[in-house]
Amino acid sequence: MRDNQIKVDKFKAIWIAAYGQNTGSWDASPETTLSYKMQQFTDQGTLPGYSGNVDLNMVNNQTNYNELFKNQ
Repeated sequence: MRDNQIKVDKFKAIWIAAYGQNTGSWDASPETTLSYKMQQFTDQGTLPGYSGNVDLNMVNNQTNYNELFKNQ
């Protein structure tokens, strides 16, 4: 975002895709100083009953989860 000079100061949250080893499980946080709230950590996730891969994301703490999803 910085390299491309994308201004993020007016957004409620920042979502970052950072896959680490991309094994289907979380294994690395993004290398950034940006205050992100959600990370997509793989495109190799699985769900019971679905045969393909899925993107998996996580919110980085309970406070951010509440702000984004519970307290609407």
